[in-house]
Amino acid sequence: MAKRNRGFTLVELLVVIGIIAVLIAILLPALQKARVAAQAVACMSNQRQILMAIQMYATEARGEYPQDGVSLPNPHNPATMVAFQWFTQPLVGQYMHTETDLPNYTTSRIFFCPATSYDYSSAGPPLYGANFGIGYNCNPDARLWKPDRSGRSQARLGTVREPSKMLILADVCAGTMAPYLNNYRWVQPYNGAGIALSGTYTAQPSFEAMSYRHGRRGNIGFADGHVASVSARAPDDAALNTHKADGLDAAITAGEIRYIAR
Repeated sequence: MAKRNRGFTLVELLVVIGIIAVLIAILLPALQKARVAAQAVACMSNQRQILMAIQMYATEARGEYPQDGVSLPNPHNPATMVAFQWFTQPLVGQYMHTETDLPNYTTSRIFFCPATSYDYSSAGPPLYGANFGIGYNCNPDARLWKPDRSGRSQARLGTVREPSKMLILADVCAGTMAPYLNNYRWVQPYNGAGIALSGTYTAQPSFEAMSYRHGRRGNIGFADGHVASVSARAPDDAALNTHKADGLDAAITAGEIRYIAR
């Protein structure tokens, strides 16, 4: 007499489903950590490429670091002048395969931190605005690219003190308060403090604050071309804005990082 094929009982099916659920619960945190680590590595790679492009620009511009908001003839109306941002085609963008000549946009994703979202427009090549997640040092006291009275940059390649410690780029925080949905194109110490380095510290976040989105770590690109990261103990950017002695601030206080070129 032939044996009948027996299928799964309800209990056996529930056991299998339970085992699968347990395995998923075990694997998800590991996968999330791997994703965060991969984004951090990709961000560091992007920063290295941006630093290389900045150095290439400076080499061909009498050693001057790219300024932001440079007035140049409008390519679509040469009779007028328009302010070009540091990442656009006439400046650093020319070394990053930027395919647009618009003064406030780029088509290169390399300017972005992979842990942030991409906001773009146009039906042609995507036009990315200024919310990169990777910021350029714009601290007014940095004397990096702010022009002097003659219109020349105050710092040049070869004149920056301790280039292996000098902050050029960094993961940047948001343009608004929590939940930090937007990212900016500049960064300046201290993290989140709305201060002018005058000794007054507030808990009000700045849109040019350092971000620690890579597993409580943030990437920083230096004048010599290398990229490193700093750690933070606080659980999120909002808390870090009230922790002056943490993350980037602590590294600056310890002398491990500089933000003033000369």
